[in-house]
Amino acid sequence: MAGIVWNDANLDGVLDLDEAPLAGAFVKIVDLLGNVIHQFGPTGGDGRYLFPDVLPGDYNVVRTNPAGYFSTTPDEVPITLLPRSLALVDFGAARLWRLYMPFSYIIKLQKAAGLPDGIRLEGTWLSRTDHLQLGK
Repeated sequence: MAGIVWNDANLDGVLDLDEAPLAGAFVKIVDLLGNVIHQFGPTGGDGRYLFPDVLPGDYNVVRTNPAGYFSTTPDEVPITLLPRSLALVDFGAARLWRLYMPFSYIIKLQKAAGLPDGIRLEGTWLSRTDHLQLGK
């Protein structure tokens, strides 16, 4: 069982030729009862991981991103490993980022969204998916 963790720069969940491998991820194989069978990590500069001696059976391959990254593909992938076979499971991730917004702009967004005056805004930020998150 093997694969690569890559920096999914265009966020499409597909490994493209111009996308770089991602170091610092952890990958593990767990059985259907949740027992960890094998662990690998962190991935090196080539983003690759390898589990050479996995017995045939049903498993979940689970990835943990390096700090500052979010998943663009599922974090857990079920597989059935057959005798004398190789399973390939690749994982995409992209860097988190935050965009500063002036308070006056936040107030304009608040009014445009029809929110009542006097709401206290804490930790307001835009995520890469452009969702405005308002504190309580």
